[in-house]
Amino acid sequence: MSKVNQKASVAEAKKVYVPGVKEEARRTLMTCLLWEDQFYESGVSISDRLRSYVKQLNENDCRELLKEAKVDNKLRHAPLFWAVQMAKEGKLKSDDVAMICDRVDLMADLLAIYFDENPLSTEEKSKCYANGKRVHRDNRAVPKAITKGLQKAIENPKFDEYAFAKYRLDDKAIKTRDVLRIAHVKPSTPERSALYKKVLDGTLSTPDTWEVAISAAGSDLEAKRAAWTRLLTDKSSNGFNKLGVLALLRNLNGMEKANVDRAVIREAIKNASVGRVLPFQIVTASRHAPEMADELNTKFLESTKNCDKLKGSTIILVDVSGSMNGKLSAKSETRRVDVAAALGGIAREISDDVSVYTFDTSLYKISKDLRGLPLVRELSHTGGCTAVAECAEHAVQDFRNHNGQRYPDRVIIVTDAQDNSSYCTGWGTEYDAARMIKLPKSSRGYIVNVGAQKNAVDYTLNSGWTTVYGWSDNIIKYIAATEKER
Repeated sequence: MSKVNQKASVAEAKKVYVPGVKEEARRTLMTCLLWEDQFYESGVSISDRLRSYVKQLNENDCRELLKEAKVDNKLRHAPLFWAVQMAKEGKLKSDDVAMICDRVDLMADLLAIYFDENPLSTEEKSKCYANGKRVHRDNRAVPKAITKGLQKAIENPKFDEYAFAKYRLDDKAIKTRDVLRIAHVKPSTPERSALYKKVLDGTLSTPDTWEVAISAAGSDLEAKRAAWTRLLTDKSSNGFNKLGVLALLRNLNGMEKANVDRAVIREAIKNASVGRVLPFQIVTASRHAPEMADELNTKFLESTKNCDKLKGSTIILVDVSGSMNGKLSAKSETRRVDVAAALGGIAREISDDVSVYTFDTSLYKISKDLRGLPLVRELSHTGGCTAVAECAEHAVQDFRNHNGQRYPDRVIIVTDAQDNSSYCTGWGTEYDAARMIKLPKSSRGYIVNVGAQKNAVDYTLNSGWTTVYGWSDNIIKYIAATEKER
């Protein structure tokens, strides 16, 4: 999650639209699209704001935002936290819990968040734990809406033995068997009763996952090749191979090292469903398996059809200066320009009208004939210095010159903000936001700073620009979601 700064003088604040509580709450929840795993921020906590919003909003508004966060934007933990706050305020229904707990592990996560929000007293903790280990079950009361909702969620037909075995959560404080005990689940059929007994007794069958199969193969390349081949060719109940598309994309390099038949891999890619795959994940896979470029490009173009669309006209500028060749983070193998180029390739497919540029100290317009992974590769070449504000101004003016002097609906700049132009305060320093071209209310500007060592969102009032510090695969979804405020 992120820090959201809004800086403006009193005079400026009087000139700008001040969103209401629901809009502020929605903006905060949507920011969770970017960095959901980070639950706290320095200074004022985002969790404090969410608690405050739930108290102020009525039940229907809370439920509407809960549904948008979970169903529309596929957030995992933010809806759980929001639901816990609704429960504390008496605004949660059991159906809400069943909606957000659409995976076995999310039921345990919901209880973990609830217990974190309602910690044990010192006396209660001494009764439940000894030497850091739990000696008997935590008997804190759980709101009826949560227990009833968990009962409904547990009965989800998708939660079969495989699902319960995959998410036993034996290494977690709240385990799946704890969920069944706390919810006092009542099986609807003898079959479900037998399944729940296996969960409680710890006698579930070991799931046939790629992690289990490859681990069993050890360092034996022949055994690994046989395991990968079986996973790629055996069909599961849904008609697809047993590996799963994300595991397929993430393990192409491992399959190559195990000498898996390339025809088998190509067929698996061809038949893979990319409904829940982010285009960025396919770009990453293509870097590790260039020999599968054609098949992966087809899937890349297919995956962009699942992305939120950017209506109207879009200008995207990809920084290709030398510093963009740096790594995204100390632990990452991905370069800054890799994610910038991927974003350019995605924007080309999901925008009604898009103009793609690269820039260093000069601006270069990219042919609209380039699409998909070939476009991504074209945008990945680096060299030179940087002039963020100047090139942004030139790109906007170029668009206006060819469109009757109207402004684009949005401008997206992906940069590490190491500016070397007259528009910054010093050689190699961050661009000066005050010098960015001012955009009218009909246009929005986004600067994605992939060189930042922090995660934050800065709304520069009266300029039309929003700066996102830090990288997120969900940046397009975030932009589309924020623009619904219009």
